[in-house]
Amino acid sequence: MRTVVITGGAVAAVAFLASRFELTHLHLLLVIPVGATLMGVVIGGAVAASIRLTRSYDTAGFRTLGTVAGLAAYWAAVVLDFTGLAITLGPFTLPATSVLNFPAFLTRMARNQGAPVTAFLAPWIAIPGRFDAWIGLLVIAFEMIGLSIASGWAISYLGNVPYCRRDRRFFGLREILETYDEDVLQQWMLAVREHRPMEARNDFGRLRSGRLPGFLRGPRLRVAVHQCPLCKDSRVRIDRRSRRFGVQRAEMVAELWLDGPRAAMLG
Repeated sequence: MRTVVITGGAVAAVAFLASRFELTHLHLLLVIPVGATLMGVVIGGAVAASIRLTRSYDTAGFRTLGTVAGLAAYWAAVVLDFTGLAITLGPFTLPATSVLNFPAFLTRMARNQGAPVTAFLAPWIAIPGRFDAWIGLLVIAFEMIGLSIASGWAISYLGNVPYCRRDRRFFGLREILETYDEDVLQQWMLAVREHRPMEARNDFGRLRSGRLPGFLRGPRLRVAVHQCPLCKDSRVRIDRRSRRFGVQRAEMVAELWLDGPRAAMLG
């Protein structure tokens, strides 16, 4: 519920401010969507705040939420900027009547997005009018791609995801597993520290096969593995998780860093 409230509030605020300051028209060198990138950073920051508040990790669900919320904020800002929507608490105020003619509305909106580009190129290139909408669609595509990338980077950076300086990319979440068996986990950590790869792989396989289903309650140990997709360097974070009065609590027990060859101990 907190995730929905935080993300929904961020979408509404970003859409309103972006339409007010025309961020969807803010570009650098015509193709770098600065305004859309700023929108993506704010949405990604809201999702990262939700991850920290819920004591969770950058799972595929949170990343999908960030992408969908960012695109929703972008299109809401574009529509607000184009139609000048007015929100009243009295009699409902509808958008411009052109919205009712949906194909014509989309065409004019696409031309409106591409208008700054065509105006900038006008002294050097004469662009036929029939291509205005296509240029607008190209601008919208660049902005949506920039927003999605910025949102993902913000989630990774603000969500405490490791960064691989060698390959210049963020680690990916390889797996999350939960267990009650602290003895096996201690055996695996000892085997890793003593460089016994065969025993470490066997112990981690036991943890993976004995993982707990999500519906079980009570204190447990959660193991989250982040790994670089290229060099295979890994970070293993172990948290002790419990719930008190409906609030999820997490206490870090250990954090292990495994380079590429030692990552084979994860099985």
